[in-house]
Amino acid sequence: MMRAVGTMLGVHIQYAQQEARGDVSRVVVAALLLLVGAALVGLALLFGQAAVVALIARRTSLGLWRAIAVVAATDAVVGMMLVILGRNRLRKPILKETRLLVKRTAKSLVE
Repeated sequence: MMRAVGTMLGVHIQYAQQEARGDVSRVVVAALLLLVGAALVGLALLFGQAAVVALIARRTSLGLWRAIAVVAATDAVVGMMLVILGRNRLRKPILKETRLLVKRTAKSLVE
């Protein structure tokens, strides 16, 4: 009986390690997407692209304030899309399948 429990625990550990590797990469990618998205939104709010604004204002008839609005709106849209993508990557629970497998195994051992 102890050997069977040890074998099952070994399988659980291997499965958890595989799932953890996938979850870690998902969380890292999500964190990077959130960071980049937040940085872009921040730049949009602070009008960080002064050079682009000046170029648009100079080459079009929009004027300085409208050029600022165009650049800020573009950055805000792209930044929010990245934030939404990052947030969606974090919605899935971590080690979901491993937890279910451990619950099933514990339940079968109790019965």
